[in-house]
Amino acid sequence: MDYDGAQCIIQASWNWTFSRKDMEVYGDKGYLLAADKNTLILRNAERAPATVRHITATDIPVYEDPFTYLADVVQHKIKVPADGLYAPENNVIVVRILEAAKESVRTGKTVKF
Repeated sequence: MDYDGAQCIIQASWNWTFSRKDMEVYGDKGYLLAADKNTLILRNAERAPATVRHITATDIPVYEDPFTYLADVVQHKIKVPADGLYAPENNVIVVRILEAAKESVRTGKTVKF
């Protein structure tokens, strides 16, 4: 994905046999690595060592199992939020991005939306 002054490469997969929650972001002056869902590695100076931060639980519950999430919604134990990770609008955006990426790979051309 290309943005003004930035580029993003998405290598998404839901076919792993174990949970993967990793991400890498590289910039001109540093990087941020999310090694897993609880660990961030940050380096933002040329010669400074990387720092590691451990993330604790947030105010937003994170479901590891989509079927548990679905069951909790159907049984009215939780409400689908209007924004955030589980919001329908957010999921539509994700699907649009992934569909555009597949079309770009298929055609070899940039897909804009």
